[in-house]
Parts: sequence; structure tokens; C-alpha cells
Amino acid sequence: MSLLAPLLASAEAPKAFSYQYGFTGAGIPFSISATRSLRAIGDNQWQTELSAKNFLGSIRETSTFHWQGCVPITTHYEYKRKGLGRSRSAQLTLAQQDATPNAVLTKEGKISREFDIASDTTDILALPLAIQCRLQQRGDSAPLAFNVASEKRHETINFRIMGTEMVKTPAGQFNAIRVERQRNGSASRNTLMWFAPEHNYALVRMKQEDGSSTYEMKLNKLG
Repeated sequence: MSLLAPLLASAEAPKAFSYQYGFTGAGIPFSISATRSLRAIGDNQWQTELSAKNFLGSIRETSTFHWQGCVPITTHYEYKRKGLGRSRSAQLTLAQQDATPNAVLTKEGKISREFDIASDTTDILALPLAIQCRLQQRGDSAPLAFNVASEKRHETINFRIMGTEMVKTPAGQFNAIRVERQRNGSASRNTLMWFAPEHNYALVRMKQEDGSSTYEMKLNKLG
């Protein structure tokens, strides 16, 4: 029997949402509240956003994309950070319909880097949506692979479905599918995500391990 068969729902792209999360990590003396959302902005045009704000400052990431099959094809990614009297911004514009698809990174209003990409490239912020959609459509534990653009580069990122386990969060307990990023030659770095089938495969927990530091995001509230 398939590993995920008992948990499969109807296969469709993730629906619009707005979820509340708590973020903790090394060097952060308190939990930071963040909102992660997805909304339609046009005919097969979508925007996902992650925002956090406290007395020290604010962070806002946005990705604009369209669905191609089960992949959010990014056209624009933006990052803004303000705090302690300083600000930082970056924009990534992806031209995926060109003869040679490419991405242009702009920092503080100036072009910083240009690099080639694949014609089905997504970005780091939209990547969990791609996994969420793919989980709905699959009934096996075969690896997942996505072309992803970031501020640094274009790369193929691979994930492995590790099965299901009970995850406890402030929003409740979920029988979630655990997905782990596969890295080459980096035992000290790891990325884990948990998705809840009973809630349209929503991301309920994410954990990033980087050497001696650990960062974690847990669901505080659905809707």
C-alpha cells in the first residue's frame, strides 16, 4: 500500500489562506509572530507573502507567480527588511518566456547580478506551495525536485518524503507528512517541513538546522 494513500485528498492547487506562525531561533530571545498568506490577484496570477513585525523592526517577503501544472512559476520576488535604523531590500525579476530564461537581481535600486534559470523556476518563498500542491497529487514517496532561484543562484532543490508523524503546535496536533531537503556533503545543514493533509496540506511546521544554530517556525493559528 502507498505510504500516503490514506491521507490523499483531491488534487488541486492550494487555496487562498492567511495563517499565523511563531518563529524562534538561536540568538532570538523571544518568539516572533509572522503571517504567511496566499491570494489571487488576477487570472491565474497569485501572490504569496511572509511578514513579521515587532518593536525591533519588520520583514516582508512577497512572491508573484502563476501556476503551471503544480509549480508556481515566479515572475517577481521581493524582500524588505527594516530595523534599528537600517533597511535592506532586494528584488528578483524572472523572465521565463525568453529564449534564454534569466533572472535579474536588484539591490537598493541597482542591478546586482544576472543569471540563467530554467523555464519552470520558482523561488524560495513559493517553494513550500509547490511541495504542498505536489503532495496532493501523489500517492507515493518518490523524491521531489524543483528549479529554484534565490538572491544567490539558480539551483535544483531535492526533497524526500519521510512518512507521517504527529506534530504538536500552538494551533493543535496534526498527523503531518514530513519532507526533508536532500543536501550533498553538508551533514550540518538540514531543512525539514511538515504538511497537514486534513487542512489542504498546509505547512504546520518548518525547521532549519545550520551547524550549531536551529531556527523553527510553528503554526499558531489557521485562518
